Amino acid sequence: MVLVLKSQICRRALPPPPKEWLLSTLRLSDEEMKGIERKTINQRTSPLWKEERRKRLTASDLGAICRKLPHTNCEGIIKKKLYSHFRSSAMEYGESRRGGIEKLRKL
Repeated sequence: MVLVLKSQICRRALPPPPKEWLLSTLRLSDEEMKGIERKTINQRTSPLWKEERRKRLTASDLGAICRKLPHTNCEGIIKKKLYSHFRSSAMEYGESRRGGIEKLRKL
């Protein structure tokens, strides 16, 4: 997100969060990282996973950022990152195949 907010266009679209707050939420000790890993193992059902994911650039975000033209307003990218509910075709596929998982467990 910090990379996106560097341009003048983005600063006008949405003010960046205070730098110290952002850096403090991203600086984690090894123990804190392991704790987040344990607490977010269920990913999509974990509020903490969603909160942590929202603060970081993911591979999914980089495509939109790299394709953005210099004159294109990035408000949409920022709003999507901060306020949208994460959903992917891979998640939908996995959810629609739950019966298959149960069959495999019974083998």
